[in-house]
Parts: sequence; C-alpha cells; structure tokens
Amino acid sequence: MTKIQYDIKSCEECQFLLKTTYPTSDSWEHAQYWHCDKKRDVLDEPLKIAGYVETFDKIEIPNWCPLRIGEHEKT
Repeated sequence: MTKIQYDIKSCEECQFLLKTTYPTSDSWEHAQYWHCDKKRDVLDEPLKIAGYVETFDKIEIPNWCPLRIGEHEKT
C-alpha cells in the first residue's frame, strides 16, 4: 500500500469537499454549504463544515478532519 500526504490550506483544495447552493433571496449572491464527504454523521450524511460560504471567505480546516495529521505525527 502506498501512503500519500500533501499540504492544503483550505477544505476548498480537498477532493472530499461537497459544495451545494445556499438558497438566498438575492439572485447575485453565490453562497454555498460546505460538507465533508469523508466524514459522516450518525445518519450517514456528509458532515457540515460551514453553513454559509461566500466566494472570498477563508474557511479553516476543522479539527475533526479525518485526513488531518497531528503535529506530532508529521514526518
């Protein structure tokens, strides 16, 4: 088995990010829901990362991220 590690700065760079449209009354607004397809809740639904993300928002990677490697585990 091959182990691959890479650095990312935001969930936006992750292959497991699911983005869906956040409905608003403003047709020019492009807000989104962000969910993690790698981590599931008790109903087997993708876990929510953020509930209202706009184009230039900076969303940090959550501490519960299943791909996150602790500082003591980095090589």
